[in-house]
Amino acid sequence: MAQLGFAQIIGGGGSAPPPGQPRQNAPSTPPSMSPGNSPSRDAPAADAATADKLAAEGKFADAARMYSDIIRKSRGRAPLEIYLKLGDVANQIAGEGMMNAVAARNAWETAAREYPASPEPHRRLMKFCLDYADISQLDTRLELIRKAGESARRLVEADPADFRSDMVLQQSIIEPFLFDRSGDTDAVEAAVARLREIEPKLPGEIDVPFFIGRAQAKMGSNYLKFGRREEGAELVKAGLATVDRMIAQYPASAGPLFRKAQILQAVGPIAYVLDKFDDETAVAEAQQQLSRDTADLLGAAVGYLKDDDGDLESIVSFAVQVQRAAGNDLVAENLLRAIMQMRPNSAAARIQLAELVSDDKARLEEILPIIEPACAPPQSMEGIAGLVAADTYRQALMISVRTRISLFEMLEARAADGDAALAQAQLRATRDELQIVVSRSPRNAPRVLRLLAQLALADKDPKRAVDLLNQAVPTARDLDPILHAELLTLLGKAYRRAGQPEEARKVFDDAIARTGFAPARVALVRQLVDEENYPEARPRLERLRNDLPADPEVQTLQAEILTWEARGNSQVLAGLLDKIPEDHTQAKVNKIGVASRVGVTATATRLIDELARQFPTDPRVVILRAQVLARAGDTEAALAALRGFDTQGVPIPQMQAMITQLTQK
Repeated sequence: MAQLGFAQIIGGGGSAPPPGQPRQNAPSTPPSMSPGNSPSRDAPAADAATADKLAAEGKFADAARMYSDIIRKSRGRAPLEIYLKLGDVANQIAGEGMMNAVAARNAWETAAREYPASPEPHRRLMKFCLDYADISQLDTRLELIRKAGESARRLVEADPADFRSDMVLQQSIIEPFLFDRSGDTDAVEAAVARLREIEPKLPGEIDVPFFIGRAQAKMGSNYLKFGRREEGAELVKAGLATVDRMIAQYPASAGPLFRKAQILQAVGPIAYVLDKFDDETAVAEAQQQLSRDTADLLGAAVGYLKDDDGDLESIVSFAVQVQRAAGNDLVAENLLRAIMQMRPNSAAARIQLAELVSDDKARLEEILPIIEPACAPPQSMEGIAGLVAADTYRQALMISVRTRISLFEMLEARAADGDAALAQAQLRATRDELQIVVSRSPRNAPRVLRLLAQLALADKDPKRAVDLLNQAVPTARDLDPILHAELLTLLGKAYRRAGQPEEARKVFDDAIARTGFAPARVALVRQLVDEENYPEARPRLERLRNDLPADPEVQTLQAEILTWEARGNSQVLAGLLDKIPEDHTQAKVNKIGVASRVGVTATATRLIDELARQFPTDPRVVILRAQVLARAGDTEAALAALRGFDTQGVPIPQMQAMITQLTQK
């Protein structure tokens, strides 16, 4: 395995998710205006002074109540500064609840109506809408961008030299066009022309050429679809050339490379086959090239990242999604660990890494050290960033709760000396953290009900778990199909523990019918095997073997069926094992797991040797070998295999975790 430097952590191909949006660089909120800006209106001086003092002491909720009371008593005659200050203090605690953010916006909108000549409310509104747009779904985002554009127009009318607001105004024209919510090409062309005019006025503002390039590429894509091939091809080329000039203008900078990756993803493979985009073979090859180029651009961007880079988390998130979509989890993990070294307090990176690690059930004990630093309450609740920080805090706590429940179950199952006390300690911590999650979540939120149900199962109270999940399922049905399937699967398991197998079967079938949800399929096969309903279990297990060849539970289920069929006859068992395919890599991985579990180590070793010859530098092969050796009881040989692998300086967390586990045994 070649050594990976920080600039080379991203590599390989694979399709990527749709690109995110650029970080907005709107002006920061200015301090509140002085009373002199509103000589025609007045407020009780003592009340205003008291509210100001409360705000200065950080008692923002109390200050907001006083400013609101001043406005109420004024009967619409409050000075501009009171409206602005009310918005400012409500914005300071936006992260404590969405209603505070709404109150801030309402105060500024009222100020804009009452004082139409003042730019100050619009400056605040523009920033608020841009920040809120960056965390919103598409339709909400576009509405917020439109609102930001309205404020930007007022600001430009008040000061034609406010070029940053002018950029936002042009963005508000271009963005709906990018997502086919507007067909006004003339307006977009005029916006592009205006961005070209203001670009020299905003040196270093890379979003100006980004919006120009996005607009050109989108117009070109539209022309190509409508048969105007020459015009379309030229515009797509022009859009890509615009961002290439930006990259040349700002060398050794992450932002321009990130934005080119976004544009490539937006244009798609058509960027590579402008003259033959209706050729399916050419488009398929272009898709692969697009994936490689996107990964390369993001890899280079990561290499240039600095700790204070405003785009850091957006770039990392995009890069990790690209690598995970391509099946490069090890690359994604190394990337996240490198970012955490640069920015140890990055809760977003810790959440992504914890989610990645949690996919490997054998690495359960690694998760808490990753996520615990993100479980501290956020220091600032200001603005939309405060809302994001509060939600991130809640997400981290939910991951911690889920992990602690799994650790409790694992420790309880081991029943070794000291494990019972450790298990109870995890359960106590679970209750404390879950109480915080509940207090910070909407009532009857499905994901919170799921955690409460998991805790009920840990408490040996499956009936309560069933009740909680039956509350969560109807809400999740319309909210998120995957969450709905997850809840149904857990509900089925709860029914089984409650001694209601028929109800369990119904909800497993429901989850499978809706989405083909793999965990529900595994859970149903587990139920059928436990019921010794092998005729129905076999064909379902065959499909799972093809779909989830590396899943440990699928391999365990196959081993149980083989053992039952062999009836203790080793020759019959060997014959049944021989029938399991081994004609490709994933089939070999599956057969290795099954053979190891039924005790036919020779077959597992033969297949591992074949994989080792085919992939001599792949650490996953070594991990497979160590798992087989450990399962056969040869811990020393397993440790020797892991320690003997040359990592060429690149840490392999999975190997390190396995060494720790084997050493503890």
